[in-house]
Amino acid sequence: MCVDCLPFFRTVKTTEEQRSTQPWRLELAKDVPQQSDGIACGVRILAFAEYLLAGLPLCPDYTHEHVDDFRRQYAARIFWKTVA
Repeated sequence: MCVDCLPFFRTVKTTEEQRSTQPWRLELAKDVPQQSDGIACGVRILAFAEYLLAGLPLCPDYTHEHVDDFRRQYAARIFWKTVA
């Protein structure tokens, strides 16, 4: 899924200072929790990105209730304009 987005991201305009001379490194993640519904993909991607950036391991058995908790946390952050 994210691999399909790479052509788009390569076309994003940047200033010369922002451009990297290094090619993007593609790394496939293993044991990433999968959604079982058709609406939680955005929340799951945000959670995955946060855990990945923080260097935390993903719990492969988190449930839809966890997704609901993430959704509430993201809504509160947006409402209070905070970023963790």
